[in-house]
Amino acid sequence: MPPNHPRIVTVRIRQANSLGGAMKRIRLWLDDQKIQTTTFTTAADAKGYTFTIGFRSNEDASHFRRQFSDTRGPAHRKSPASAEGFELSN
Repeated sequence: MPPNHPRIVTVRIRQANSLGGAMKRIRLWLDDQKIQTTTFTTAADAKGYTFTIGFRSNEDASHFRRQFSDTRGPAHRKSPASAEGFELSN
């Protein structure tokens, strides 16, 4: 699937945040929701980490997006996900 496919979600974690903590939070949430991913890749750069996660359905991807983003915009980003450095790019 291409990177902009609705079932693909890209998550950025800022360098100042714990990679292990972020991965644990994502994995625990996925397990709790009983959602299985089709792909889960990690990349690192000077600014932080990127997870690219593929889902089996658009609904699972949308549910994940809702959990790990605050769609009201930067002025309202007080969700636990944004406080922990999660930034969704799609």
